[in-house]
Amino acid sequence: MSVQTATDFNKLTHDEQAWYIWNGAIHLNVREVYGYRVNLFSYNDYYIELWYSVYENQIKKIKAFDSTALLAPYLENIKLDELFEV
Repeated sequence: MSVQTATDFNKLTHDEQAWYIWNGAIHLNVREVYGYRVNLFSYNDYYIELWYSVYENQIKKIKAFDSTALLAPYLENIKLDELFEV
């Protein structure tokens, strides 16, 4: 099965989604949210969030999206002033 879109990816089983993440997605960022580590990946022309429960030691949710508006929580963690220091 070809997973060219976020919609295609979201139709996969949890195990199939994990396989695509480990075998081709690019890890971009991670953030901490109420006991979860939310990892952001890039795959094809969309993004994937993997929600890992620190307390339960398991993946709780995987969801793909193509809206850049959903990247806002990750962008808040980037300190641009540090990037411009020489």
